[in-house]
Amino acid sequence: MHPIPNNQLKQIRAVSPSPDDIIVDARDLEDLAYKSSVLDLDKKILENYRIHREIRLRRKYARRIFVLIVIWLAAMITIVLLQGSNGSDFFGYEICFKLSDNIVLALIGGTTANIFFIFHFVLKYLYPKII
Repeated sequence: MHPIPNNQLKQIRAVSPSPDDIIVDARDLEDLAYKSSVLDLDKKILENYRIHREIRLRRKYARRIFVLIVIWLAAMITIVLLQGSNGSDFFGYEICFKLSDNIVLALIGGTTANIFFIFHFVLKYLYPKII
């Protein structure tokens, strides 16, 4: 940015009114106050709308994550029950479900970690100021 030469500054000051020369009409002040209050009201309305949208989204995604975690846990409980009932008779049907112990441990451990991290990150995203 280049500095303004002194002769141009003098010309600008000569054309610009001094603060004492500025006359403000009472109607102008009322008009400015009215416009300011309208803008403040519009700002508050938009802020309330944004907060309402955030609350709706939080509810929506909190429910979806809850359903996902419940389904995931139900699947894990089913796998553990099937693993524990290998060779059992279930309403006349023999259950033949066998996974190695390492796979069962990895499945349970991985599921626990995934559920914890999904829940944590979703809550951190939905409620950033609280967590």
